[in-house]
Amino acid sequence: MSKWLYQGPQISYWVPSFFFPQGFMTATLQTYARSEKKPIDTLKFKTTILTQFKEKITKLPDIGVNIYGLYLQGANWNGKEHILDESIKRILFV
Repeated sequence: MSKWLYQGPQISYWVPSFFFPQGFMTATLQTYARSEKKPIDTLKFKTTILTQFKEKITKLPDIGVNIYGLYLQGANWNGKEHILDESIKRILFV
């Protein structure tokens, strides 16, 4: 958090580390709303899943934020086809 405060926006954020991630998401919407002069209650999130890992990302996105560390329960991420698959037996979180 202090890195974000003193050095500005980070390239990516580890969402599970936030105590209240909804606040982070609201702040993201608010930042965009202010820059585009749009009412925040008219905005929605659009998720784009990147093909590279966080270590390979070197620049800030033009719009929005990069996040990582999300978990799936009851599904499996197929990295080759970039789709959700059936969960693997006896694996609760992916």
